[in-house]
Formats: sequence, structure tokens, C-alpha cells
Amino acid sequence: LPKPDASLQAREYVAPQSPLEQQVAAAWSEVLEVEQISLNDNFFELGGHSLLILMLRDRIKKITGVDLSVSQLMLHPTVRGQVGCIQGQEQGSLLVRLNAQSQGTPLFLFHPSFGSVHCYRAIALALREQRPVIGVICRALLDAEHRVPSWTDMVDDYVGQLLVAYPQGNYRLAGWSLGGNLAMEVAYRLERAGRHVESVDWIDAPPPAHVEDFWKEDLVAEPQVFSTQQRQAEMLAVMFPEFAEQIGAQWQAAVNEVSDEVKAWQQLDAWAAEHVGSAYAAIREQLLDVREAQVSWEIKQDLDLRLQGADYQAIQAPVNCWWAAQGNGGQHRDLIEASMAQVIGQDGIRSSTVIDTTHDRIIDNPQFISLFVASMK
Repeated sequence: LPKPDASLQAREYVAPQSPLEQQVAAAWSEVLEVEQISLNDNFFELGGHSLLILMLRDRIKKITGVDLSVSQLMLHPTVRGQVGCIQGQEQGSLLVRLNAQSQGTPLFLFHPSFGSVHCYRAIALALREQRPVIGVICRALLDAEHRVPSWTDMVDDYVGQLLVAYPQGNYRLAGWSLGGNLAMEVAYRLERAGRHVESVDWIDAPPPAHVEDFWKEDLVAEPQVFSTQQRQAEMLAVMFPEFAEQIGAQWQAAVNEVSDEVKAWQQLDAWAAEHVGSAYAAIREQLLDVREAQVSWEIKQDLDLRLQGADYQAIQAPVNCWWAAQGNGGQHRDLIEASMAQVIGQDGIRSSTVIDTTHDRIIDNPQFISLFVASMK
């Protein structure tokens, strides 16, 4: 993908005026390493990603004393929007603008089982000259008690959000993993409401629970149980992919040496502070926030359970299937597509594309991104 470059964008510069706007813009400038920040710039288009969101959160807290959540920062990806959050001016929308494009049929990307949509940044950047890309996050990320709605309530909620935000025109829907199931059911409800869905992209998503041949025990492994420290080590590797191999080796060596994961994490923490640098210092406190990590883990588990309520729907929109060859879905795509065709018809599956990657990596795989963008034209 081309690297985000603020200088190449035809941006209308709107200067931050108030002291608070200037403070937040200065935090953006520092984190993104972009000299001039407009009130309406989109954080993701200027190169923002999950690590930089955490760094921005840390900077804003130090400057203003207000601890905005990651979800708040994602839902309001402009300086103007984040200043509004700090001042308590928030809306109940679950829609995250992942690029600043306003022309063309919008593409809505539904969250996978961890509830967030920062995983779709590469798609949004690649489509930034073609169409708006909007992520739909899980309401549990905003709810004070982090309650995950039932499957039916989630689908109803998302349909309502789309109809209110985009009351006219067509839609394109897509989703990776659990998000693919959401995309198909939202498409069905939109069509029943008299709206036109141009396409649905099913990105390495699992079939409904009634496809028993897929879900039988010898096909899908039981989920692993990770300790808090192991989850922190895994997250550290995700946040700093250029150090991922070293982080994994350091963690395993520490576990083998001390046989106590608390002490092993202390060793890894000390190593990261020395070798990863200032970026690690900026997110260390958040990474060690056991409460927030536990909330994220519980939301993921609840969403995995909600998936049992999903089903295929007889939609008119054509479906494009994308499969990770090394994942369970890709290895059993014929089974899944046959079960899907029983509901939507064989002609309803417009394309089926296999990418040589894993389930976790398909969503930002260069080949997938290139083919996906071409299919959107």
C-alpha cells in the first residue's frame, strides 16, 4: 500500500482555534509526525493505527487530564471530534469513518469478534480515492457495563444505524470472520426495508452453527486459555510487529527460566523498555491495565457465543467469498459455500477467491487488499 502522505491529499486546511483544539492537534502532530493538522483530518488517513491510537490516548491524557477510551478515539477520528469528546459532546453512533472520502457508494465493514474495526485500516487506505469506508463497532465497547447484545439486537441496531446515517443511496457491506455473518444479516434487513445492497463480501467467515460438519470437535480446536501475562506478551508482539519474533523468543526464554509467568513478564517488560524504546513507554501503562484487558477478552468470548445465533439469509445482493488457504474456513470452503448456496442459490455466490495466508493475516494481506480493491471498482 502507498504510505499515507498528508502532503499528497487535497485537504481543506481548517486551523485549530481554541487552546484545547491546538493542544489536541499538537498531540496528533507529535504522534503521527505530521507537521500541519487540520481540525477535520482523519486520523487513519494520516497513518494512524492501533499502536498510535494508544500513544495518542496517552498524550491527550497528559495534556488535558481526560482519559478518553480507545473506542472514543476511533469513533471520533478528527481533532474536532476528539475535542468534542473531551468536552462531553458525544453521539451514540457506532460508525467509524476509516477514510475521509465522501463520494461513491459507502462500504460498511462490520467488526469481528473483538468488537473493534482498526483491523480494516489497510482496506480503508487502499479505497480512500474510490469510496467512503465506514467501520461498525460493537456497542459493548461503549456500554459502561460492557454488555454484548443478543445477535438479533446487534443486527437490528446496526441496520438502524445505517438507515439513520445514510437514509438515501445504496450500500456495500463486508466483514471479516464474525463480521461476515453480520454483513449478510444486515444486508437481508436492509433489503427488506426497501434499500439496495450492491454486494456483500464474506471474508473468511465461519458458517452458522447448523453446519455441523464444520463445527464438529475434530475440525475446530477448543479455544486456548491464556494467562493475563501471556495475553500481554501476545499484545506486545501485535503492537510492535517489527519486534514480534524477538518478543516471542524473549517471552519463551523467560518462562523457561523462571517457570512463573508474573516474573517472566517482569523480565520481558524490562527487555521491552530497553529495546523497543519510547513508543513502548507511552503504552506500557495501558498494556498493563489488567481490567481493560479482561474486558476486551470477555467481550470477545461473548461475541463468539453470540455467533451461535447467526444464519444465512436469502439476500438478493451477490456475495463475494474470500478465503484464507491456511485457515479452517479456507480448508473447508466447498462445504461452507455449498451450505450458503442452499439458501441464496448457487448464482448468488458471484466469486470465490483463495489467498495463501492465515485467517488472522488475511485482512491486511497485500494480495487480498489488491484483489479486494479491484473488485470494488
